Amino acid sequence: MAALTSKTAMRGLRASAPVRSIRSSRKAVCVQAKRNEVSESYAKALVELADEKGKLELVHADVDAISMLLQTNLKLTQLIMNPVVEADKKRAVLAKIGKEAGFNQYTNNFLNLLVQKDRLSLLEEICEEFEELYCKLTDTQ
Repeated sequence: MAALTSKTAMRGLRASAPVRSIRSSRKAVCVQAKRNEVSESYAKALVELADEKGKLELVHADVDAISMLLQTNLKLTQLIMNPVVEADKKRAVLAKIGKEAGFNQYTNNFLNLLVQKDRLSLLEEICEEFEELYCKLTDTQ
């Protein structure tokens, strides 16, 4: 400890301060990376399914609509992101939106899967990842 203290004193730093900030920033980066990987895998699965079934354009339109809803409707976003709200209520709200918007069966099933797996908090990221994958697949921007 004496060697650490003398080296730290020479630099004019406290020993505990840099270690704490490094550790906390590492955790944040690791958590963010995991969230992106999960979002990407869900988006990739939806893109692949929709493409395989010949419904990519319809599902893409649904995902765009969902993304716009999340950006413009704060109450909806708060409801589906709230961990206290029961899954059945979230499922019912999403089913009503899907019915009114005329979402494709695959989109509705996908939203139900996100509710079931408690992944609705990733919906915005999944929409972004879907858009990126869609653009790569269709060679569009």
